[in-house]
Amino acid sequence: PIGPLDAVVPTRSLLALAGRSGSGKSTLLRAAVGLHPPIRGRVLIHGEELAPRVQNRPRAHIDSFALVPQDSSLALAPAVTVGRRLRRLARDHRTDLSQVCEELQLGPELLERRPGALSGGQRQRIALAAALLRGPDVLLVDEPTAALDRSTSSAVLTRLEQASAAGAAVLVATHDADVIARCDSVLTLPDAG
Repeated sequence: PIGPLDAVVPTRSLLALAGRSGSGKSTLLRAAVGLHPPIRGRVLIHGEELAPRVQNRPRAHIDSFALVPQDSSLALAPAVTVGRRLRRLARDHRTDLSQVCEELQLGPELLERRPGALSGGQRQRIALAAALLRGPDVLLVDEPTAALDRSTSSAVLTRLEQASAAGAAVLVATHDADVIARCDSVLTLPDAG
């Protein structure tokens, strides 16, 4: 459903977006959701071209995407407990919060904290939980395992595989060879310059 430039991320797929630092992986993800208008190329979902800027897209197109940025603090409201936000998302989208938290190894005690009281890896998993609870058609995740140990990384990758098996197109920007090995295919961006 998403075609940045000449790449396609099919429904029910897990695609790795690889490339060196500075090659444009994060920028490509931001362009897909309309936060960074592309210089060239188009973004399509289900064959329909999207407006370059998010503010010009209809609500249905906006809701089709979920972005988990590399800096997960950008996705979380600092003054609100993470549980309050996740419970609201689960209610609004009729999804199972306890199941998502269990799959991402997020204990109930973490839900009563604000983002500033969490580690980088915990914030990353909370931001991923928020995206998964929305049930997007296209899930864009930037370096999801960078701050995680091996066991937790495996749990996150399993949950991304489950999201793709359930029908989402999942695009993961990564440097991690273990992440790349678990993806269906790899899109490698050329070096910037």
